[in-house]
Amino acid sequence: MFGVTVNAAAILLGTAVGLIFRKLINEEVQKVIMQAMGVAVLSIGIMDMLSVSGNIKMILVLILSLTVGGAIGALLKIQYRIEVFGEFLKRKLSRDENSTIGKAFTSSVLIFCIGAMVVYGSINAGLGDNSTLYIKSILDGVVAVITAATMGIGVALSAVVVFVIQGAFALSASFLNPILMAYPDVKTMLTGIGGVLVMCIGINLLEIKEMRTGDLLPAILGCLVMILL
Repeated sequence: MFGVTVNAAAILLGTAVGLIFRKLINEEVQKVIMQAMGVAVLSIGIMDMLSVSGNIKMILVLILSLTVGGAIGALLKIQYRIEVFGEFLKRKLSRDENSTIGKAFTSSVLIFCIGAMVVYGSINAGLGDNSTLYIKSILDGVVAVITAATMGIGVALSAVVVFVIQGAFALSASFLNPILMAYPDVKTMLTGIGGVLVMCIGINLLEIKEMRTGDLLPAILGCLVMILL
């Protein structure tokens, strides 16, 4: 669990640094920084998505996973529930109606908790290898600095969610690791689907179109289809 703890701490530290620099950055600079982060996140998503390119079977599973997973997510109103919780936090932590706490929390949770590194990095940490989560901690810390500088303290709240989710994977390592070892395609599909979800986050950050990324989260379960094929 040490790697999981380091990851959560990196987000908190990054948030603190971002809040300090926030006072030194005007609105125009914040806008440019947010656009830069959006492009960076979009690029990372594209690179991960391309992990399934050239494999027709995986591409078909990817499309099916996103379609069915999106439908399930919409029926369960996952995105709506995340946003409602974000608004709840805003009401509890700020009296300012224009506060960005809810938006910062929602965006940060989706950024930090989506991607293959969340799963296999946490599993490796549970088995005693924290190297992947150390790398993720550096990336998340940098993103936290930028996000906190533009959106505020709500980013820090996502550290709790990161700790819980990654901690759950770490504690389940002894059960999940044999599956990933026996079915390497599952890891590849996880990276591909995670890449698409990360792309959606990038599109949201760039304000190109509002993507309901939360509703697409069940698509990750499509990785299990690779075990059956």
